[in-house]
Amino acid sequence: MDNLEKNELAEELFNSIMRLRKYSFNFRQEKTLTSQEAYVLKAINYFHYKNNHVSNEFLAENLNLSPESLSRATKHLREKGIIETLRNKEEHRRVQYVITEKGYEILKAFNVHFENVVSDIISSIGEEDCKHFIRILTKLFTTMELKSNLITNKEEVK
Repeated sequence: MDNLEKNELAEELFNSIMRLRKYSFNFRQEKTLTSQEAYVLKAINYFHYKNNHVSNEFLAENLNLSPESLSRATKHLREKGIIETLRNKEEHRRVQYVITEKGYEILKAFNVHFENVVSDIISSIGEEDCKHFIRILTKLFTTMELKSNLITNKEEVK
């Protein structure tokens, strides 16, 4: 493959990734949640059952969100009565997030919506292509993480 073909392929890959990012699951039950708030709410629920200590630091690290983005999403979720914060008795500055009853109702509706969207996608592209796509994405993310770690390690050595 010559450089021109590589450049065209790289540009097509980049454009495809950008198009994919553009689409969200468009869940706005009565315009209650933005896609990022739904993502954070779903993550709080998931990590609560896995870890039981869902803090800002933990969420930011595991969701690859900046502290500012996470703070904005959790602030809006609190204002809407979807989550609550609990303060750590020993470390007053540390907060834990818990989902309210209203939050669980919204999460339940979101999960139904999410399952319908994913089911439509799988029906449209087929199970085998879906598995192939996941395999390729996994390989892509692994490569990107490896490259990122190499760059970080080089910077630390300097």
